[in-house]
Amino acid sequence: MILCKHVRAHLSEQHDGELTGWYARYVWLHSRVCPPCKRTRLALEETVSLLRRLRDEDPAAAADEDG
Repeated sequence: MILCKHVRAHLSEQHDGELTGWYARYVWLHSRVCPPCKRTRLALEETVSLLRRLRDEDPAAAADEDG
């Protein structure tokens, strides 16, 4: 769907707080009620979470575990 294509194109901006006004609200709402867009939003949130954990991980400790 064209609508979903536009919403998905802005999910990262929405997640980062870069969208404002009515369009931010629209993307937020649509990504909660549309199953395909919701899956994409949840995958984005999980990816960001994993990347943050990776960034915060101590490389020396990880090397010791592999060891």
